[in-house]
Amino acid sequence: ACRGGSQCHPIGYDRPMARRKSGGATPPAYLEPILLVLAAGALTLFALNALRFAFGPPGAADVAQLNAMALPLGRLLAWIGGAPEAHLVPAPMRTTPLPLLLDWMIWRINPFGLPGLRLAHIVIILAGFSVLLRALAMRMDLRVAALASLVLALSPRFIDVANGLGAAPYGLALFWWQLAIV
Repeated sequence: ACRGGSQCHPIGYDRPMARRKSGGATPPAYLEPILLVLAAGALTLFALNALRFAFGPPGAADVAQLNAMALPLGRLLAWIGGAPEAHLVPAPMRTTPLPLLLDWMIWRINPFGLPGLRLAHIVIILAGFSVLLRALAMRMDLRVAALASLVLALSPRFIDVANGLGAAPYGLALFWWQLAIV
């Protein structure tokens, strides 16, 4: 007769031990301020690295996006719907409609042009980044959140996405928000 524990399961899985208590583990009291400063520093480092590239010229892939955002709303919606534009490739090949419309609105609102649009993307990604780190700190541990903040902040791929136009910044922020929900 099995009385519980890993000897009852054929592969040694002990179900009561596998469950985590709500809230995660607590780091030692002296370590908590250090980890908070480390996570905040990683967010700041990410923002500064992204801002360093925000004021550069647009890339070749960004030109079509900028041309589309320069259209009036009626022509933009028609182009998204499939109407041809002389200086743009067909819409389904290069764009997703919702990020393009959000970028169009930001482009019309902000007075700073391309750097302002990139700054808005950086803010959106930082919001997703901070939500993910908060979820990691709550569900896992503050140490895990601090380590994840360093890994994500030092990744050049994420900095490149933060300065890109189109769907990539929105997709990354949404991915981090969804990961925080899980």
